[in-house]
Amino acid sequence: MSKKKHSKRNNKKPIRSSKDSEALVFTQLNNPFSGLSQEAIDEMLIEAGRSHEREFKESLEKLVEKINSVDVLHLLSLLAVYGLTVGMTERGKTSKNKNPTIHQAHVELVQAIALRSSTSEQSSEPIQPHQFQEMWDLLISFEAAFNFKRLVQIKNANTDQKREILQIQEWLRLHTTIVRNWGYFKRVISITKRLYSGLNPLFETSVGLEATSIIDLFENRVRYVEEVNTERFRQIRTVFKTRTIEEAIKTYHEIYQLPGSVEEATAFMRERGATLKEVHFLILSHSDLFIAEKFSFTLEAIASSMNIEPVALECALSKLSYQFGDLKDSNPEHFFLGNPVWTKPLIKLPTGKYFCVIPQVFFSFIFQALDSLLSAEELKREVQDKRRPKFLEDEIKQLFTQAFPQAVFKQNFKWKDLNVEYESDFLMQIDSYLLIVEAKSGAVSRSALRGAPGSAKDDIQELLVSPAIQSKRFANKIMELKAKQVFPETFQALNFDLNAIQTIIRLSVTLEDFATIQSQVSRLKDTGWIDKDFSATPTITLADLEVVFDILTSVPQKIHYLVRRAELEEHIMQYRGHELDLLGLYLKTGFNLGKEEFEPKELIISGMSEKVDEYYVALDEDIIRKKPSLELIKWWKDIQLRIEERCPYRWSEVAVMLLNVSLDEQRKAEREFKILTRNVKKNWRQSEHIDDSIIMHLPQRREAVGLLAFRESEQDQRRQFMQTLAGLSFSETNAERCLVIGVNIDDQNWYPYSLLDVFQRN
Repeated sequence: MSKKKHSKRNNKKPIRSSKDSEALVFTQLNNPFSGLSQEAIDEMLIEAGRSHEREFKESLEKLVEKINSVDVLHLLSLLAVYGLTVGMTERGKTSKNKNPTIHQAHVELVQAIALRSSTSEQSSEPIQPHQFQEMWDLLISFEAAFNFKRLVQIKNANTDQKREILQIQEWLRLHTTIVRNWGYFKRVISITKRLYSGLNPLFETSVGLEATSIIDLFENRVRYVEEVNTERFRQIRTVFKTRTIEEAIKTYHEIYQLPGSVEEATAFMRERGATLKEVHFLILSHSDLFIAEKFSFTLEAIASSMNIEPVALECALSKLSYQFGDLKDSNPEHFFLGNPVWTKPLIKLPTGKYFCVIPQVFFSFIFQALDSLLSAEELKREVQDKRRPKFLEDEIKQLFTQAFPQAVFKQNFKWKDLNVEYESDFLMQIDSYLLIVEAKSGAVSRSALRGAPGSAKDDIQELLVSPAIQSKRFANKIMELKAKQVFPETFQALNFDLNAIQTIIRLSVTLEDFATIQSQVSRLKDTGWIDKDFSATPTITLADLEVVFDILTSVPQKIHYLVRRAELEEHIMQYRGHELDLLGLYLKTGFNLGKEEFEPKELIISGMSEKVDEYYVALDEDIIRKKPSLELIKWWKDIQLRIEERCPYRWSEVAVMLLNVSLDEQRKAEREFKILTRNVKKNWRQSEHIDDSIIMHLPQRREAVGLLAFRESEQDQRRQFMQTLAGLSFSETNAERCLVIGVNIDDQNWYPYSLLDVFQRN
């Protein structure tokens, strides 16, 4: 290192941007209403709402008429097979439909409307291809009309606060209308089985079957439907591979064991001049006639295959099914936000068989479906007051102790402040971090998910706001005790090194999804439902937290994710997306968003969970794919591994600072440092030798990272050089602390570093 006076040196080499940057690019979307007054915009939206109101009423009448004019079991089967079936390759890649399609909610709607009519009022005519296409298009436009007709409500939102409340209501309603998955299939089954296994005796007494047996029943049906669809498309592919009309008809007859003459059918097609392609699609259409019978099952068959007592099974199935005509008094307009099919997805047929074409509905609403089987008293006493709270607290304990095996923790810690007793659900000290986790196992009310403002406000207060206030209260108490250096006996019993704590991370964990509102509680401030000075904390569902910890395999990344999630919540960064979209954003950027994090814009991150989704969807089908991961250069990974092995005091903070450096900056730093090292080795004796330090400034987080190269002969001065480099970063940037990574370039075994230290301003 140069022997010239450090006060005059200017050998800092800042990281420059380069054309090969792989940082996430944000695209600004222009407001289509820009330049218009709010009054003009409102008038346009209200008129659009009125138009959709008229369209909705007309479409509803058409839909009911069309459903009653065809065989509803045939219709439901076709909608499910062609609308809800997704192809998957052997490598776990799913096919994507770019055309407008129907969703599970559409099939649920048709099933509920069909259940309004008795069997005698229904048609037995199979639906024709042109009728099916009309129904398909109608369902898509019908749903849009239902959602957009509520634009007329804008006329009552005459203040900013009312507008914000209306936005939250619509958020809840749209989610309730169309979104169905609150977790990946196998994880949903795993979580609910763990929860309800402790309630098996209660269910066996009240319902006839254990709760876990009911879950097994619907898992069996889901797998069966998948097998039926897979086999059917395999058979159709076999037909489509034929090279002649005669071969196509013969293959079709053999697969479906059809009566009649192949020769006569072939001659019939040729007389009419049909092409091979037309014959293929005619066969596909004809094979649709046999679909519905595949989705019916008898009580005896299921009882035998699952080794269940028929009497017990019949008792359970009767509580999970409707018969045609049972919903005759129901208003079909209410089916969008409160469909009875959600808790009773089976149809009991007049023949005594049961029909189930969308068994996945049970898992979409599994908490409500299972809870509906119990009496109100049993539900409150055994499930809500006892089982759910203990289950969630135990799951949190297991999840965090597995994620941070070396950390110390305390569960259900009782403490007092001003003679008022409080309880913190879960506390964990990880090096210099204190993690405070509050558990909320309460159910989200159906009225809240329908957008009822009173219910929504109450549930938000109970499930999202209250735990955040509790964790903030405890955090404030810890900081107060640290400042006074007086720790009451109660706090001493924690067995934490409270003086070592530098940063507190607060987190809330819920059992149920709250229409993804829990992913960004801070955006509720403008509704007036929470105080303006409310200190928001990240709220993550148990299912999502399991995925976050499963994907982020290293301890530093888990800590960094929780730290940065808390910071994003604190900075009130506006975004549209759910927790796993945030996880996808993290894997892409490490949450290194630069100025975008602090600018008053709304980021659209929906869809960023795609790689995570693909991984778990494939895993649900027992297809192992490479787990998505945060990309880091090898040097950065190895530094983290080394400090995690050695665990010096505040190692976790160093790991977080390293992860605050983006992948692009890591690569540029590595390139620059290699050049710098060569120059230092060559020119270090010269007083004006080429720069021997690099500073990366992270202005938004008021941090800097310095890389320092020195020779063996300068070993005694290395601490001074590091301190000088840190001081330089403080004088030229707004950094409050600086991590300096020192490398003795003469040491053959320096990798991944020789020494490092964190310096604080002043």
